[in-house]
Amino acid sequence: MATFEAQLSAQITQGLKDEIHALLREDRMAGRVHEADIVRAALREGLGRLRRKTQSDRLKLYAAINRGE
Repeated sequence: MATFEAQLSAQITQGLKDEIHALLREDRMAGRVHEADIVRAALREGLGRLRRKTQSDRLKLYAAINRGE
């Protein structure tokens, strides 16, 4: 995970990291979510679009991405 975090830190601004961590805190309350799930979903959907989805829809998206859909 340290390598992933180092790569992530080099690629995005602090503001984007803050948005990702806010989603992580919010979505962890409802299910098992990792930072990498959110980053993959944000790359696929766009962070703004991901943020506008309901928590339930985000969790479904993370699961679908993890299944390779």
